[in-house]
Formats: sequence, C-alpha cells, structure tokens
Amino acid sequence: MKKALIIGAGNIGRGVVGYLLNRDGYKLSFYDVHPEHLIEMKNLGGYSVFVDDNNRQTEFHVSDFLIIDSDKLSKALEEHDFIFCCVYEGAFKSIAENLARAIQDCEKNNFKNVMLCVNSLGAPQKFVQYISEYLKNDPLSLDYFNEKVGINQVMVLSAALPLPKELSENYPYAVMITANPHLEIDGITFTGKKPEILDVEFVDN
Repeated sequence: MKKALIIGAGNIGRGVVGYLLNRDGYKLSFYDVHPEHLIEMKNLGGYSVFVDDNNRQTEFHVSDFLIIDSDKLSKALEEHDFIFCCVYEGAFKSIAENLARAIQDCEKNNFKNVMLCVNSLGAPQKFVQYISEYLKNDPLSLDYFNEKVGINQVMVLSAALPLPKELSENYPYAVMITANPHLEIDGITFTGKKPEILDVEFVDN
C-alpha cells in the first residue's frame, strides 16, 4: 500500500496535503506536537475537508489514518520513504535530528524524500545543513543521505479558508480549502522514481 508520513497536522498538513494524498489512495500517518487533537479527531471518526468553489463546498472525509506517538518520530521516519513536513522553520532542527537518527538506523537501500511545505527562502539548505552536521562522524549514513535522500521544496498552491459557523459546529476539526488545490515539488532534488499523484506536479525549474 502507498503510504505517507505528514509532520504537522494543521490546515496545510491535513487539509491540503492530507486531502490530495488520501484521495489518491495513500495511507496517512500524522505526527503533531499536539497529539491529543489527533486522538480526539480519530475518536470522532476522522475529519472532513471542504473544497470551496464559488461558495459551493464539496466534502471529502478522511477517516483512516495513524497517529505517531511523540517518542516514535524517528521510527516513523525510518519506516516511511514519502514524508511531508508541514511545520514552521523553527521546528526544522528537531525534525532533522530525528531524520538523521532514522537514517542511521534504516536499511540504506531505498530512496527517501522529505517535502518541505514551508514558504521560507533557503529552507532545504538549512534542513540539509542540520542533518549533515548530525551525521558528520558517520560517513556511511552521510553518504546514503547525500545519494538517496531528497530534501525538496514544495509550493502549496492552495489556502485555508474560514469555516462557516454551521460547518464548524457540525464538523469538528474540519478544514476548508480553496478550489483546485495542488502541490509543486522540486523535481531536481527529488530522488528515485517520481510518483504519479493527481494535482501533484514535479517541476524542474
């Protein structure tokens, strides 16, 4: 089964990325610094994404997802090769160090890609620097990182919208996003075979 790890379960993580991947058949795992919200969300049967098109909303429900415990992030990063990081840049160092530990522990055969869904200049370079520093005394892991792990900038071409009162009251944890959501992923830094996902494009410029 196709699977993806999403770090950060906010409007972009669960609303845009989660919607696009789950719609395409991916099994989702979420990691968030507030796991209690994810637990409540799962106990309520999941969450809804409303795609707004000229004030007409189409509902998509996400019910089947896993929750990664706070002390299991490195293991989850080891077990996933398709990872979306939907957090602010201030969380990069902690996540990069968890990824570095995962790289040290994993079998160094598969290509692994991390998509950085953050609008920040130089974000991939900063993330790479954190990992390279952590692995500087482990040449085997550092070589694997440089050769088979892609750290990729993502342009998220959608935005969250305020939920109407009637939806927010009836759909806890729902997200409303703009019409025609899609992602543009850096295709130059991506390693291995690029997956074909509706409304996800790999760009080479």
